[in-house]
Amino acid sequence: LTGAVVGEKLRYVVFVSPELQKLIPAGKLAKAVGTAMGGGGGGRPDIAEGGGSLDKLTQGQAAFRAALAGLGSPQTR
Repeated sequence: LTGAVVGEKLRYVVFVSPELQKLIPAGKLAKAVGTAMGGGGGGRPDIAEGGGSLDKLTQGQAAFRAALAGLGSPQTR
């Protein structure tokens, strides 16, 4: 995950390795982060982009961590 601030918005790009794309596609991860930040996101399983409000960065980070934490759960397999 990498990003940049553009005005009052945060734009980001998500990259997912081939080994993890079936467990957590980049588009799904980008959408979860963007939604948490009051924006949106999407893309392909390997690379996706999104954005949201800079003042909701903490919520976006929490959504990102929650998605990664779910990698080991049976629901994501």
